[in-house]
Amino acid sequence: MEDRKLTLFPDGRAVWYARVKSSGSGDAWVFYGGISLKDRNGAVLWTSPKLVGPQNMPEDRWIEWNQEFPYPKVWFRHFGKATIHKPHC
Repeated sequence: MEDRKLTLFPDGRAVWYARVKSSGSGDAWVFYGGISLKDRNGAVLWTSPKLVGPQNMPEDRWIEWNQEFPYPKVWFRHFGKATIHKPHC
């Protein structure tokens, strides 16, 4: 996984982007524990549900993972960083 980027919008939309690949065909990247939004001090504000990337990925070929998901917009002004939980391919 490379070029990871999480963009939050003030209306409660979040967009995850990354370039992903796998050494085996038919795989998918999954964040089993979701993505946590944290404040500038590292306190968790909210955690998304599990995120599942593109399915049936081709072997050893980069593809784009673009996924939009909602978050509580009340946290927009408090957001400082994010953490991915339990990533697996």
